[in-house]
Amino acid sequence: SSSVTKRKNDYLETLIGFVNNSDVFDSEEDTNAFKLFIEKLENGTLEIRQSIEDFHDKFYIIKNKKSLSQNGDNPGTVIMGSSNFTYYGLQGQGENNEEFRDVTKFDEYVSKFDPIWSSSEKSFSLATLFNFN
Repeated sequence: SSSVTKRKNDYLETLIGFVNNSDVFDSEEDTNAFKLFIEKLENGTLEIRQSIEDFHDKFYIIKNKKSLSQNGDNPGTVIMGSSNFTYYGLQGQGENNEEFRDVTKFDEYVSKFDPIWSSSEKSFSLATLFNFN
């Protein structure tokens, strides 16, 4: 729908503005980290999706490989809190986040996340928009 297209365009404009108008990427280390971000988008090890419905909750799920999960006792990490993935959300202002590693909390957040992820739209490739040559 047109509202989904508008949200995608707004997201894209915000991301491009962030990259172009900040000094976050001025160091070689930061530029290399951003290149890794783009590489992960391109090779499929990082996927960004946008939920169809408005969804304000913020939690991030990092899944461990099975071989690193300590026989399932440590399936991953959940970070839940107020941080957006923006300069101000990550660096510029104090945000309150909580980290969970226990199986019960991990499973709780995965069960919330999976239906939203399944019904979301895969984002377009951002990698083609940035050129660091």
